[in-house]
Amino acid sequence: MERVSVHLPDEFAAKAHAAGLDLSGLVQDAIWSELDACSLDRWLDEAAAAAPTVVDVETIVEAVRAVRDELEFGA
Repeated sequence: MERVSVHLPDEFAAKAHAAGLDLSGLVQDAIWSELDACSLDRWLDEAAAAAPTVVDVETIVEAVRAVRDELEFGA
């Protein structure tokens, strides 16, 4: 595992240590969260750039009914 340094203001670091926070875990969680957000942003950009798909109302109704039945009856 690669080691990196994170610099915090002294008072901030002292409060975090006094609270018993797992700084390594918090930093890892924050980085994963940011990576997920970047991935979501990229997906949203790609979806916005995609050509619209035309679907008739009956197809949508059938899909909704199928999902409803699956949720209600576990089909």
